[in-house]
Amino acid sequence: MPLAASADPLAGSTNEIASVAVASIPSWVGAIERGHVQAAIASVEPGADVLSSVAPASGEYSVGFDDGQNVPSGLADYFGTRAAIVTTTEGSIVTRAGTVVTCSLDEVTTASGFLASIGTDMTCPTAEPAGPSAITSAWAWGNSVDPLVDNRGLGQPGMTPAALALFATTRGLTHVNLSVPWAANEGAISTWVADCVAALHAEGITVSALGGDNGWLADPTLAARWVSDALEAGDFDSVQFDVEPWNTSVEPDWATVTTQYVAMIDAARAEAGSAPIGVDAPWWLTTKTYGTMSVLDALLAATDTVAIVAFSDHALGTGGIVPLASDAVTAASAAGVPFTIGVETDTPAIAGGAQYTFYDEGSSVLETETAKVRTAFATTPGYAGVTVEHVLAWGALGA
Repeated sequence: MPLAASADPLAGSTNEIASVAVASIPSWVGAIERGHVQAAIASVEPGADVLSSVAPASGEYSVGFDDGQNVPSGLADYFGTRAAIVTTTEGSIVTRAGTVVTCSLDEVTTASGFLASIGTDMTCPTAEPAGPSAITSAWAWGNSVDPLVDNRGLGQPGMTPAALALFATTRGLTHVNLSVPWAANEGAISTWVADCVAALHAEGITVSALGGDNGWLADPTLAARWVSDALEAGDFDSVQFDVEPWNTSVEPDWATVTTQYVAMIDAARAEAGSAPIGVDAPWWLTTKTYGTMSVLDALLAATDTVAIVAFSDHALGTGGIVPLASDAVTAASAAGVPFTIGVETDTPAIAGGAQYTFYDEGSSVLETETAKVRTAFATTPGYAGVTVEHVLAWGALGA
């Protein structure tokens, strides 16, 4: 609910927004009781986001809360226990505990973006995470090859060897999963693959050949052929499979697809030689059974590395990256398999919903939330950082 500056209960008091701390909590803050902020930039309906074009008028501010359990705010029976927060155009956050944190809110354009950025520590939503980025790698889908020259070409300027190397170095990446089409050792694609790997290697960045097709499960020799051609085309350091049989059925025959998946990895390993093999695996494979173990456990026993896919637009709390990935992290660490945590930046339509991607939140929130993921897992044996899906979407992400 926006309030005019003239009605501001903080004006001219010891509780001014610019102060470092407040001596008491105004009654209108106390009335919020408990909860979390919901409306960050302008007055909105409970549970709704603010459009990126909306900003508060000068001297106005918005007050809101959320129960912390993904239940729409405004219901008396669903108050949570987190401290109330007030945001202002001056860029301050007044907490229920009586402290003020000053930071810029210019880049926060949605209520969910603000909600995802504020933890129980009341840190600023746009504060730069301490130290280097938690993001260490990325999936790079696509290519820059002219489709008129090679029918596998996609003509994407952001995927030229030079552009890809610049992108990776600018963001401090140490590894890139580079998508490799079928028969990568033939045609213009072959030159593109070799040049990309060389450009990344010149910057000290390791590269995996990334690919996958559900049809490879029924015929593992196809996966082996793809690996052989990819390694002939480029001097790859490793192989990364993105095969998703669970996308073809709500509940596939897990005994069958898991057995096939392991057989596919084994066939590929025969062609990969000393190149390690990794897989992309959603966190919830820990909940699917394969004999006396989980499906994820079976894949971990067959692979060398794993990217634990835990798509969400926030790190902590209900539906957050950390709680989603935790069981899979425990399993990977126990199996001695190095792992990264995968996050999404593509559009909600592609991601399956706004709650699964940082597309609406922007790059600043992406950095802040992945820093929280690093804090949660950094001391876990095998942790190797965060992997972003994917280079082109991430590059187009707003601030």
